Amino acid sequence: MPDFATNTIDAASDVECRRLVRVGVPGVFDNAVRYLCSIEPWFWLVAAYGFLIPVVALNLPGVGGLGAADLLMPIGAMTLMFGKRTGKIHLSHIAIALFSLIALISLLQIDQFKPAVDCAIRWIRLFGILFPFFFALFIKPTDTVVKTAFFSWMIGGLAAILIGIFLHVFQIEVRAGQQRLWMNGASILRAGGLIGNSGAFGHMTSTWAVICVTYFAAVSKSRFRMLYVFAVVFFTFYVIYISSSRAAMLHLLSASAVFVVLFRVPRRFIQWLGLIGVYGVLGLALMVCVAQCLPASQSGGRSNALETNLKRFLPGYGGGSASEFTSNRADNWPEYIAMMNEKILTGWGYKMGVRLHEESPDNSYLSVLLETGVLGFVCMSMFVVGVFYRLINRYFAGDPFACVLIPVCVGQLANCLTSDIYTFWITMPVVFMLLGFVTQRTGDEKPGRQQWANAAT
Repeated sequence: MPDFATNTIDAASDVECRRLVRVGVPGVFDNAVRYLCSIEPWFWLVAAYGFLIPVVALNLPGVGGLGAADLLMPIGAMTLMFGKRTGKIHLSHIAIALFSLIALISLLQIDQFKPAVDCAIRWIRLFGILFPFFFALFIKPTDTVVKTAFFSWMIGGLAAILIGIFLHVFQIEVRAGQQRLWMNGASILRAGGLIGNSGAFGHMTSTWAVICVTYFAAVSKSRFRMLYVFAVVFFTFYVIYISSSRAAMLHLLSASAVFVVLFRVPRRFIQWLGLIGVYGVLGLALMVCVAQCLPASQSGGRSNALETNLKRFLPGYGGGSASEFTSNRADNWPEYIAMMNEKILTGWGYKMGVRLHEESPDNSYLSVLLETGVLGFVCMSMFVVGVFYRLINRYFAGDPFACVLIPVCVGQLANCLTSDIYTFWITMPVVFMLLGFVTQRTGDEKPGRQQWANAAT
């Protein structure tokens, strides 16, 4: 027998609900709010770090750099303080935490007030750069989470690269003393991106390129992925050319060599290798043509840009010496090594390297040893070993994301030879976040080895 009372109540409720639902523009707004509220909180954190880190970067006169790594720090810190830990702590987590602590203790070695305060502020930023590695302890690294991190970085990195190209084409100086390419008395600004630093911009672009190409090769199933690879190769070669970044080229060569070894599908491997080579040559030719046609900032400057870059990238070309090829970095390294012996255990203090010598070490290995001593170097080495151990395990377990990040790590280690990259705040927070997610995966988050083979083929 039907329950007329219940039916009457349900009908009244439906009428009331329909009355509360707005139509037109207000209804669209309501639906958008409901959709945004339904998205899980982790998405906003991961997407914000992936997209905003390379895009939000300013160089403020008298203050220095300010970026998303600084602005997002309170949100990330709250995640670590109040989040419920679900992941397992590994050696890499302990090592990087100890390195941060040793870097903090090393500040006690600074006996001058102003440098001590400045280095302490830089240590706070170091904390903001490193702690995204711990996000995976509180956010389960499912395929959806990891792909969100990758896609947001790809989009944000591309936006930052396009902005950097725009600034270079119109020769907009971002900061005083920005690096220039000198050619027979004339000069043009080297592309430095949003912070006016060609080394950091080249590092960000090469990291973005390695992640994009390896992701399209090992993970993506899109039928347009080869078109995406061509676009990535073109933008990357063009940025390396206009920034004249030899460290970025070394980064790419090292990462590419490792990826060739790791990509394990023979038929597709040959096709990818050949196509990437063809795209690389075409991209390089197109890049040079575009660069030569752009207007110069000073008369006669652009016409010699190609020859000047060849001298910078090819040792011995045009009579250049090995010392000139390294921009005199190698000549300064013995002096830094001599300084290390004075405070070998604790170092001179985090970020004191640029204050102890008129030129920066431009070498992450020397900087860590000089500033944080043997203790800091051992902790950082343990972190690298721990990360590689987890990535290699995930690689042999068939996780495609490990096939992406192993070349990324090798490229970073190569770039460390010529730059102090672990503190590059427009790139490294995202790299640490991706490493944290992938090294925390256990195999429950992915369908299995066969899907990786299918994705790669």
